[in-house]
Amino acid sequence: MYASPSPHLALASGADGSSAFRVDLSGQFKAAQLISNTDSKYHPECRALRRWLLRHLGQSWIEESAQARHALAPLWMPCLPAAETDEILEVARNLDTRALAEQIHYWDDIRLIEKTDDIDPEGGEIFFEPLDGYRLVPIQS
Repeated sequence: MYASPSPHLALASGADGSSAFRVDLSGQFKAAQLISNTDSKYHPECRALRRWLLRHLGQSWIEESAQARHALAPLWMPCLPAAETDEILEVARNLDTRALAEQIHYWDDIRLIEKTDDIDPEGGEIFFEPLDGYRLVPIQS
């Protein structure tokens, strides 16, 4: 799951007319916060990886049928779990997965959050996995 560190950023990142909620973590959690960008969609690596993939898959992949390209399409999805990524890359015969791994530095741009007090309200997007549950508390805008 992911969230903004402040109501202002949550409303700015959401759709027009959307509501903001505070995430109340009920116990243990795993979390990380993006350091240099407010939102992953603005992180330069997200665009760069898409371009890198298209360049290295080549024109022959682009010209394949939609059904053939479908197997690799999830690589363009945000927050793809590592296990699913590994499964997809096994199918990508023409892709140098070591070279791809060398292109990924996104996680160098995050810091781990051990307790909610560690969250920088002026920092970037937060990724979290609630181990003991959570609830959403409406924020008045």
